[in-house]
Amino acid sequence: MQLECDRKLKVGEKTALMLHLAVCVHCRRYLRQLEMLNRSLKDYSASLENFEE
Repeated sequence: MQLECDRKLKVGEKTALMLHLAVCVHCRRYLRQLEMLNRSLKDYSASLENFEE
């Protein structure tokens, strides 16, 4: 998943963000839910393609 932003993160900012995401329970839960949603959407769209054939 790519988010739009005005600038690229500096190396230190990226490292701090990755550390936060790795440690923060709430962020891990949120990211896990996003991954599950994305996976479900891919599966659903694949099933629609198979259904149309």
